[in-house]
Amino acid sequence: MNKLVMMVVLAAAAAFARAEVYTLAQMEADYNRLCDVAQTNAAAAQAMLSDGGDVLAFKSMVGLEYRGDAEVVALAAEADEVLSGLGLRCFWSHYTDPGCPCPKLSKAGFDYIDAGSVLAGCVALGEKYGVNCSPGYLARSSVLTNISDLVKLLGDSVPSSSANIKKYDKRLVETLLGRIQRAGLKVVKKHLRSQGLSFATVNGVNPCEGPMTELNAALDAPRFAGLNEWLVKMGQEPTLDTSRWPTSEEVADMRGKVLNADVEMTPRRALILRLCLGVEGYNAFVAEYNGTEN
Repeated sequence: MNKLVMMVVLAAAAAFARAEVYTLAQMEADYNRLCDVAQTNAAAAQAMLSDGGDVLAFKSMVGLEYRGDAEVVALAAEADEVLSGLGLRCFWSHYTDPGCPCPKLSKAGFDYIDAGSVLAGCVALGEKYGVNCSPGYLARSSVLTNISDLVKLLGDSVPSSSANIKKYDKRLVETLLGRIQRAGLKVVKKHLRSQGLSFATVNGVNPCEGPMTELNAALDAPRFAGLNEWLVKMGQEPTLDTSRWPTSEEVADMRGKVLNADVEMTPRRALILRLCLGVEGYNAFVAEYNGTEN
């Protein structure tokens, strides 16, 4: 591409980007239109607010370009009060975050999809720290450093059966497992010091190796068996809760259906099988699926 063509493309892209920014006047116009529609057709107004709908003004309220804008904040507060009173809901932010521009609409959205139950661990952590309680945000958030909090989040890691809640994917689970391992090493060192022992490697002997091997074994085990026991052993709060995960019978049924081509091997099913079967069990399943087992 020559220089002139490149400049034209960049100029067009810049103009497009500017055109996409909502103005306060556009927000107000869309807000008024939503109110008008909701008065006679709440379902239509709700569709306008949903992903893929034709009203996106309130999404821009949480955009960085409007953070702290007094007029936008005031409009968001008014919209939150009026639209939630009309029975509408949204899913763009999370009511546990003090910066959420529309907490009532967001809470209504959470209640509608039963997120307080399905995402119980996430909601508890969001409320504890006053931050966005979406799984993706929490899995990467710097506010979570305590290993018991990270493990609580891990308990929410199996994808929900609800079509409205995507929850975790493999990449986020791997991120979370890595954070737990790093936090675990710090916990082991502190535990050794509390026992009057050193964590330094001397003459090739690493005092952290045994406890870390136990932690890694628990993280590789089916349903993270032994993880709560390890936390207690290290003087930490046991917070792993897998009670909302698929039962052993449901997992066995899913495994059989995938092997028999009754259902597809989707990323969601792969994640459930990995966490519920453990690393060894999942590897055996993959070998059988691929026809490479011994």
